[in-house]
Amino acid sequence: MNDSRSQPRTAVLELGSNSLKALVLAGTGTGTRVLADESVECRITRGFYAEDPPRFTEGAMEEAIGALRQLHASVDRFQPDRVETVATSAFRDAANRTEFQDRIERATGQRPVILEGEEEARAIARGLEEEPDWEPGRPFTLSDLGGGSLEQVEGDGQRIVRVVSFNLGAVRLLERFHTRPEEAMPRPVREGILDYCREVFRGQLPEPQPNRTSLHWGTGGAFTVLRLLLATEEGCGLLERSPFLTAGDIRAWSRRLAELSLAERARIPGLPEARADILPVALLILEALSEATRTERYHHSLCNLRFGRAAALLDGIGATGAAIPPKNS
Repeated sequence: MNDSRSQPRTAVLELGSNSLKALVLAGTGTGTRVLADESVECRITRGFYAEDPPRFTEGAMEEAIGALRQLHASVDRFQPDRVETVATSAFRDAANRTEFQDRIERATGQRPVILEGEEEARAIARGLEEEPDWEPGRPFTLSDLGGGSLEQVEGDGQRIVRVVSFNLGAVRLLERFHTRPEEAMPRPVREGILDYCREVFRGQLPEPQPNRTSLHWGTGGAFTVLRLLLATEEGCGLLERSPFLTAGDIRAWSRRLAELSLAERARIPGLPEARADILPVALLILEALSEATRTERYHHSLCNLRFGRAAALLDGIGATGAAIPPKNS
């Protein structure tokens, strides 16, 4: 493999609701190669929904800026030709988003680009094309669940035919429905989350049409942690475990986790402590989604938003590696 610095490089930092991520991607002439992919657990939405409209708290902003400085230092080692910072659902909702953007720009030199829901969904779909198991020309659906929103994309094999962004993130519904997350989830709370999601899907998703050739992709933290839990039970690593996750897996773990307190969940091997409070809610959202779309199996992928944006930046760099000036210059 050619490791020459002549290969163009791009980097994307992603401000998600639950974690901050950084990816450095190199163009190889025949595809792309990951040079770095890092994540820092940093919930910028902690306490976010306590006000209406939502606001980032001072503590969340300070913690995020510290984490972003750390990620920028990691990215800078690779001397990328172009760097972009993107923000998603929480920034779309926040009353003080401009203040947070200003503070990030002063601290890092990068002003976050706030993606609209459809723009985010299309970038996730573009990222999926970097997945080793991606099959060009095959019809697909894509579900990406985060802390603030759920993006749903449908493609017919030639083009994207439907994009929907739902305000059904795991943190958003946790703070709305389960106000005592340190305790086990009472059945009425669980049913309330399911019913709410079912109603939203009923109003915004079309009646599913049988398609035996369609592949259902799942991206985002909930799918990743579920695969990790299954891998840990099977005694293997995340990437060694089959990427296929079933609706039955989702339902089983949804019920299991709902019956446990936060402290009990945090002791489960393979379950990151930082996700122990929101995972039961995330799985309930996916349970309702599986019902609404009649999806029995998902193919998990780690290639989502940051891969899509980094690949798009590579598309904008010439063959000689000369970079197009970034938006924020």
